[in-house]
Amino acid sequence: MGDQKTTEEQLQDAYDKFLIKMLALKLEKLEIIRKYREKVDVAKLANINEALIRRYSK
Repeated sequence: MGDQKTTEEQLQDAYDKFLIKMLALKLEKLEIIRKYREKVDVAKLANINEALIRRYSK
């Protein structure tokens, strides 16, 4: 009977699990945003590079 948790402990455990899931989702979202930004930056750099090549190859 010592293994039984009170309702308050059960609620706290459920809330802790919820917070951990929310944190994981937030981190996943931030990682997706970071990857998207990297791709955008690479694309911008490629465009700038092409523009410079066109400008100076004339």
